[in-house]
Amino acid sequence: MLERDSHRQQVLKLLAQDQEINETQLKEFRMQLELSLDSWEANAKKIRLRILIAVAVYVAMIYLQPTFKLARQSVGGGPMAIVYSILEWGSLFALFASFFIGVWLVGSYFFRYAPGLKRARFDVQTGMMLELQQQVAELREEMKRRDK
Repeated sequence: MLERDSHRQQVLKLLAQDQEINETQLKEFRMQLELSLDSWEANAKKIRLRILIAVAVYVAMIYLQPTFKLARQSVGGGPMAIVYSILEWGSLFALFASFFIGVWLVGSYFFRYAPGLKRARFDVQTGMMLELQQQVAELREEMKRRDK
């Protein structure tokens, strides 16, 4: 029991050395966390938009690539066959490029932006809880003063 009391006294002594955080510092800290959260959300939104664009290009090329191939075969020869051949190869390149870019963006989102966004949201919630605890402590002190 004596050891527990000495430990408690050491903790109280260390806490007394720590400078208190005032309300303005806490609000400023929370505002910085909210700005960080806004930044993470904006970046995550950009990545999700780019993923949708990659998927749209991929789906479009799945449908257009065979169309260009059929058009090239139906023309037979001449300058239009060259144009359709260029379109066919270009759509094939866009098909593979959009697939690999989409996979890279999905991996980037789930391994970088989603955890960062989750961490930023947690930090904002923690800051709000700290601010709420400080307000509750101030209200308790005010209630004690009123009761006296």
